[in-house]
Amino acid sequence: MTNVGLVNIPNADKSNRVLFLGFNETQYRDVLKSVYSSIESDKSFDQPIVLTNTEEMSARKGYLSIWDCYGEEVIKSVNLGLALTKTLKIDLLESITSNVDSVPAGFAIDWIALRRELSWLCNREIPRLVYLAGAVKHVLTNVAPSLVVTADDADQRSKVVEFMAKKVCVPTLVVQQGICRAEYPDWLHFTGNYIAAMSSISLETMVEQGVQRHAITVTGHPGHDKLTNRSERDSGSTREELKVSGNSFLAIFASQPYVYGAYTSAEARRRVIREACETISAIKGVQLVVKAH
Repeated sequence: MTNVGLVNIPNADKSNRVLFLGFNETQYRDVLKSVYSSIESDKSFDQPIVLTNTEEMSARKGYLSIWDCYGEEVIKSVNLGLALTKTLKIDLLESITSNVDSVPAGFAIDWIALRRELSWLCNREIPRLVYLAGAVKHVLTNVAPSLVVTADDADQRSKVVEFMAKKVCVPTLVVQQGICRAEYPDWLHFTGNYIAAMSSISLETMVEQGVQRHAITVTGHPGHDKLTNRSERDSGSTREELKVSGNSFLAIFASQPYVYGAYTSAEARRRVIREACETISAIKGVQLVVKAH
């Protein structure tokens, strides 16, 4: 895994620092943390950096918060970007008119809802990403990574980093974190350079969705693979963290979020979780752990 994405990089010998995106703490913990640890212990690499959006995590060694990047020059760049978005917002919102003739046959548009969504995009989402872009420019210049690693190619923040990294010729490695299925077109809009895929099945699905085969390497999954290849040390530390007796039988209930089609209602989901927990907890000698999605 450590060499995926570092092969055939121009001038890779000038910098051996890897930048990890830790915006999603769960994905970082379950997918990228073990990759970070393996690179940190490899003396041929410089100290890897985890870019996070929380100040709490930045106190750890090797972690950098975007909030620590807002110096005078970055703020000036952000203000310029925000000024440019004002014109975009005006042009975009003024173009939304309830012109029935412009709607294709067979479609109906809720113009109020559309304007509300675009207003949220212009007033909240784009400014948020402009602030991020200012910090990312600072990081790419000062950290000067040879590779960016992320576990989420769909998140807007990761997309911003990927696009900006491309502008300075820094490649991105996306470590697959979720199940890949033909009916989930996640990879149609892939913007990274390399993918560390879970399996050959995932590889073929990605290729069908337009990803170049040469960009994909089947590596397995840093988190899921531990289910079949775990050490006694891993099991012991997990039980200690969860305060579970080493002699008891441990049952894990992997809960799912409320998704239309999976449950008839949010209340139905709560009922399923409640009944599953009550049933398992009633079994003597079994301790229940709920894994939130």
